[in-house]
Amino acid sequence: MSDASAVDPEEAFVAAVSSCHMLFFLSIAAKRNYIVEQYEDQAEGTRERKNDDHYDQSLILQ
Repeated sequence: MSDASAVDPEEAFVAAVSSCHMLFFLSIAAKRNYIVEQYEDQAEGTRERKNDDHYDQSLILQ
């Protein structure tokens, strides 16, 4: 059973990739002198244990 007060690894993975994607997009926009007035994305991810030392992870960014 997991600790509810601890960081969920699956949520941390999704948040990190989503944040990286946003920063990459904004850096390209800034280099091209685009003004970004709003940014929104929706990230979903799963993490599935395959055996004692292996997980499969998938992520969808929209």
